[in-house]
Amino acid sequence: MPALALRGDKGNVWEVVGEENLYAFVNESAGFVLTDNSGYILAIVDSQGYSKSIVQGVTDEQKEKLEKSFVADNIQKFDGKVILPV
Repeated sequence: MPALALRGDKGNVWEVVGEENLYAFVNESAGFVLTDNSGYILAIVDSQGYSKSIVQGVTDEQKEKLEKSFVADNIQKFDGKVILPV
């Protein structure tokens, strides 16, 4: 599912989401309220945590496989606060 193409700042200025592609998995333990209980959300984010694409309902097994693929493809993990689309 596509997420954000533009990000807003505290003023009235919109900027393009960054070019970087990092991955993050989020669940309710990260402070998000998920609409289902099927696991994680995988988010592809820029360096500031703005989501560019998301996948919902990722299971523990899928998460492990995806993380191995990201490591093999040299895609870095994002450890900050992820900003999901509203």
